[in-house]
Amino acid sequence: MSRINTGSRVNFDTVANVLVIIPTHSNAETLPQALRSIQNQSFESLEVQIIADGASPEIIEIAQTFSMKDQRFHLQYHQKSVRRGEEHRHDSILSSPAQFITYLADDDLFLPHHVQYMVENLEGRDFANQRPTFINRHDHIWCMPTDISLESSRTWHLGQQVRNSISLSGVMHTKDSYLRLAEGWAPTPMSFPWTDLYMWQKFLRRDDFNFITTPRCTILKFLGGSNRYDEQKIEQNQRWFGEMQDPDWVQKWDQRVERCHQIASAEAFVQLTNS
Repeated sequence: MSRINTGSRVNFDTVANVLVIIPTHSNAETLPQALRSIQNQSFESLEVQIIADGASPEIIEIAQTFSMKDQRFHLQYHQKSVRRGEEHRHDSILSSPAQFITYLADDDLFLPHHVQYMVENLEGRDFANQRPTFINRHDHIWCMPTDISLESSRTWHLGQQVRNSISLSGVMHTKDSYLRLAEGWAPTPMSFPWTDLYMWQKFLRRDDFNFITTPRCTILKFLGGSNRYDEQKIEQNQRWFGEMQDPDWVQKWDQRVERCHQIASAEAFVQLTNS
């Protein structure tokens, strides 16, 4: 394993309250927008660890460029792991003094107030996830009306049938709660399809933790059939990034998300009463 750290080191004892972990491998076309969405955060007390898991030269070049220009950004390069470099996420959390840990996939986006919003919602709690909302490749908003503050929802995520509404990019948890787990990020068994759900289940099994699903969605999670974006999905990511720079856009997004969840909840109610 080799490790690259570029950029000057910040005094994180006084600055970095939040660690942002970005696992990356091959999405060089969307990584710049993801990193810019972190730079655009209203909350600035950040440490950003870009974990390149056997990543392409294009990924390394992009990450190095950001690291040289912004001292909060740091690049780690590792040889390709068995799964998705989960063990490197664990090491990053242990080595960071940040109180709060959050994540961003290299093909998703944070809205400008995301980190601040999540920190506020995590107060007095151990684990928070975003209101599950997704954008399909035709720009239609799709959602899952789940709430992990409810035991029934946590049980749903822990069932024998592998199901998940918790996006990697939509999670924030405290470092204290992470350290209280019997096991943190570790290589996921090959028989288990989703490495992030495998990690979230370790939290969800704890009956002494406090959970919340936020009432708003402050990320853009793009759905796709594969981890690598094609030209259509690359254009979609870049276009939505441009649109969200409009200050009035966030309010419109909140309204669309609220309407989507209202419809989904109504449809779920009808199905329940007819069953």
